[in-house]
Amino acid sequence: MSVARFFATATGRWLRAVLGAVLVVFGFLGAPWWVPSLGVVFIIVAALNVCALAVLFGGPFNGRKARAPV
Repeated sequence: MSVARFFATATGRWLRAVLGAVLVVFGFLGAPWWVPSLGVVFIIVAALNVCALAVLFGGPFNGRKARAPV
């Protein structure tokens, strides 16, 4: 849950967006098709402030709810 809370912060969202941009660039440099696709997904979830992986670990889907005190 603490990982989901971190990725819901502004720093975590920027980290996901930057990682997504790096994956998109690697896709243009000849990586398989799924690499830039994953990068686009990272950018979208960072922009929307959601985390699908948090749901798998019992956390909330919405980033605002993940940041809420326990």
